[in-house]
Amino acid sequence: LLGTVFVVRGVVTMHGGWPWFANLVLIHGYWISAQYHPGFVGMIQAWTLVVEITFYVFLGAYATTVRRIARDSDPMRSQVYGLVAVAALAVGDIVWVHLGSPPWWTTVLFPQLPFFLVGMLLAVLTIDAEIRGRYSPFTQRIADHPAVCGVVALTAFVSLAELHLHATVSWWWTLLLQLLIVSPLLCVGVFSPGRPSRLRAMLSSRTAIFLGTISYGIYLWHYALVRWTANHWFFGWGDSVALKVTATALPATIAIALLSHRVVERPAIAFGRYLSSRRNRDDDSPQDAPHDRPMGGRADRNDGGMPPADNDVPG
Repeated sequence: LLGTVFVVRGVVTMHGGWPWFANLVLIHGYWISAQYHPGFVGMIQAWTLVVEITFYVFLGAYATTVRRIARDSDPMRSQVYGLVAVAALAVGDIVWVHLGSPPWWTTVLFPQLPFFLVGMLLAVLTIDAEIRGRYSPFTQRIADHPAVCGVVALTAFVSLAELHLHATVSWWWTLLLQLLIVSPLLCVGVFSPGRPSRLRAMLSSRTAIFLGTISYGIYLWHYALVRWTANHWFFGWGDSVALKVTATALPATIAIALLSHRVVERPAIAFGRYLSSRRNRDDDSPQDAPHDRPMGGRADRNDGGMPPADNDVPG
């Protein structure tokens, strides 16, 4: 279905055409213009599923490719190759947007690849530090100055808000400033400094942990609540309206996110862990009869009857 929607058709008709097909893959609510259409039927939150499903398909292909490369080369080098490939896809999409008119399916995933690239780069740097037993000098300098990272992120946030308030900003500058917001904040959370930091301590506070626990619900429900509040309680545009909508929709979003976490997420997670534990118990149960074991004694020996080598031990 994903291949048919994003590749074969290229552009999906929001209304008319194949409405049953658009509803089947939940793509009918991805674009805001479709959500505002009077004939729109369904939950606004369904737009997130298009992004998530597409990303999971991409992530599986990405991980499989990197793993195959790692068989024939150094694992860390294969990760670098993967990062270069992601960067090439992101740059190619940017060039495609500026030089031509790409189909709509490219707007689902490819604009988000720079953020995926930042996250994977931090992951690779973290693993490299674990292997070496220390950070590189540049990474250590970032880890030791979390306040500088916070100032960079705050400056980029204010700049982005001011630019969008007073001028029409190209999506290239928007993407660049968004990366400057996200990247330093991720560095604060990922890299641990050599000395105590109040900024990092805030990430371990009860408030931060609570918001992190219900963060998916906040992400899922906030947009619908903001739209409903703005359309039914407040009208017009301006700083005062934005503040009123925020003051009203933010606590409502947190409350509904907490409710959905307790009613839906937590039971689903518990059920998933139950299934996983059952599968692990089944895998650990003895399946081979004694006469089925290889000649040479113990079952943990390899085919040659020798104790397993270091590279035979599961990672």
